[in-house]
Amino acid sequence: MGVREAWGRRGNGRRRAAVVLAVVLVAVAGVVVVAGRDGSDGDGDSGDGTGAEPFDFPPGQLLVPAGDVREYPLTWVAPYEPAPLDHGTRSTIVTRFEDHVVTVTTVDAAGVREAAGVDALPDPRVATVQGRPTVDYGWHLAPLPDHADNDLAWYATDDLVVHVAGRGLDEDDLVRVAEAVEVTDDGRVVAPGEIVGEIPGLYSAPRGSVGVAFERRLDDGRYSAIRARVLPADRSVQEAYLALAAPDGSIDASTHYSCCAGPIPSKRKIEVGDRMALAAALTADEHVLVLPGDDGAVVLFEAGRVRSVPTDVWLADLAASLTPVAPDDLEPIGPQSDGVTGG
Repeated sequence: MGVREAWGRRGNGRRRAAVVLAVVLVAVAGVVVVAGRDGSDGDGDSGDGTGAEPFDFPPGQLLVPAGDVREYPLTWVAPYEPAPLDHGTRSTIVTRFEDHVVTVTTVDAAGVREAAGVDALPDPRVATVQGRPTVDYGWHLAPLPDHADNDLAWYATDDLVVHVAGRGLDEDDLVRVAEAVEVTDDGRVVAPGEIVGEIPGLYSAPRGSVGVAFERRLDDGRYSAIRARVLPADRSVQEAYLALAAPDGSIDASTHYSCCAGPIPSKRKIEVGDRMALAAALTADEHVLVLPGDDGAVVLFEAGRVRSVPTDVWLADLAASLTPVAPDDLEPIGPQSDGVTGG
């Protein structure tokens, strides 16, 4: 059965909301890091400390909304396709190193040359890491505070670029992290510190996710849109995103172009029936909703500019509506609209 049949006949007349480049990193809702290393609190619940039932989606399925959510019609559904700056990105490892949450992202050198150009310059602060040349590249690879240079990338081999980043890291911290990274003979990257989890691909547009958009026309003729990426996620992926959640008060929206989109919500729990989701901001532009469980999910929301973060009631309804669909049965809904959208 195709996904459109599962949703009911909604017609093809609706147009999907415009897709923002994956490299524009936006505010999202995430929360507290789950208690146990495996994501549980030892009592078999979802791991959020409330005793709530875990989310349990069938492995190997994509997750899509069952239809419209409240006043927002579902206008676009399609598998995620890598943006140009995502070419060659392998994975993002999240680790705790010297009391810092750090990301270690690997990128094929060919992808870096394609995105940064064949004449990509070395990092002006640090010439080499482990005797290998640095490259001034990677601002889009990890969630960072709005005005900081706390990332560092270098050619670990002729074919592989490694990028490290983290909140609150100064230049000395970056060098210590970078010098502690190991690359095996077969090209596998071993990150230092306590490994929290791993995200498949670019953190803001993970592999295996489905893009969705909801759009409605306002009384004054403008469009209001909500865009998200939905990723089935095991405990490792969930914990990685939760560890990346920005501490409350650490994001200064007034320094960012999204300052007028509304306040950045704090970390919080959201009831979804007898289950509990976790929500928080990653950056001023990207928010995450985590549905805890051995076979749970992560939902990333774009904010900033003229888009705002959905209300908690809307987020709860979206989470409750997510429906497993076999990849071969996913029937994309679109096409994409080109109009300016707003929250």
